[in-house]
Amino acid sequence: MDFITLRRRHASLVKHIEILDKSAWKQILLPNVGHAYHPPRIADETVKLRGHPQPLRQIIAKGLGDDKPTVLITNQMKRPPAQLVDRYARHMIIENVISDAMDSFRMDALSYAVPMRINADVHLTVMASVLYRLVGARIGQGNERAESHTIYRDPVRHSGKVTITEDEILAQLRARSSAHYLMSAGYPTLRERIPWLGNKTLRVQLSRRP
Repeated sequence: MDFITLRRRHASLVKHIEILDKSAWKQILLPNVGHAYHPPRIADETVKLRGHPQPLRQIIAKGLGDDKPTVLITNQMKRPPAQLVDRYARHMIIENVISDAMDSFRMDALSYAVPMRINADVHLTVMASVLYRLVGARIGQGNERAESHTIYRDPVRHSGKVTITEDEILAQLRARSSAHYLMSAGYPTLRERIPWLGNKTLRVQLSRRP
């Protein structure tokens, strides 16, 4: 049975990583999640672990969103390392999205008294997460991979008021020091028609006193 798992970074392993020669490291491209990470560097080794009769493959990866190296252990000796690291990275992205949802939207506190309420909560959580991802992608400046609560704290959290008329939705936001995020992303010049809201035009206005 094939497996791949994380290895704990104990003191002797950390020391081993620190003294690895530069020639042991090579850069790889991740085929499926390369957009989420800069190309990581890896060291691909064969190791013997106590209690396991056969040699195992150890892949040490730097640049997977952690300051410390990620150490993977697997018995898949012939598969390209990029495929193995990519598979682990995909699982990590899913875990991070779940963690972000629990931290930002309190997904772990969903109401369970009425099944329909749970369904609605999950749908709204997913929608909110996607909307924050879209805002982060539009704003850029490092927000493309930021967590939802970070995007809310810096670019999004503005007081103001929303006025809905027959033809438009006007969001008047009080300008803060972080308003430059919204300005550089073109939100003050936004004129977006929303088909599912009666084709009303969405407009954003930044001012000192909305």
